[in-house]
Amino acid sequence: MYYMKIPIIAVAGLVLFTAPGCASRSKVSNPYELQERTSAAHADFRKMISVEIADPARAAIFAGLADERDALMARHSESVRTYAESMKTLSSDYSATREDFEKLVRGYDSDRRGFQAEFVGLIAEMKAVTTEVEWRKLSKFDIDALGPQASAISAGGN
Repeated sequence: MYYMKIPIIAVAGLVLFTAPGCASRSKVSNPYELQERTSAAHADFRKMISVEIADPARAAIFAGLADERDALMARHSESVRTYAESMKTLSSDYSATREDFEKLVRGYDSDRRGFQAEFVGLIAEMKAVTTEVEWRKLSKFDIDALGPQASAISAGGN
């Protein structure tokens, strides 16, 4: 039974190791172009907020929460990159034990759950300062333009 778990952990590690790298590949190879697109997307979203939320006080609160969400996405993206690098380092270490891998996975899983909980909390706060109609429109904004890779770059990462 013990030997049955080793291939499962190896496959899971391989998937977890390769998936973040594939997901973080930008379609735009020029970082300056990506920065410009990200900045334009942020400006478009800010404009959309002011158009959709007529009350300036609520719009400002929503914009602040959106900034927190973007910063959280950038931190999570960096966490994924760090995990992938740690997995690569551990995988290349012949003396690494199963416990070493399990400890790394447990730590990453704990971090991921924390990010998810914080993200869900921010979404709840964002919904609380909008009407249902406002939320429907604002939530459809292309979040990929503000996504982890773009957010990490605009925050000084990658």
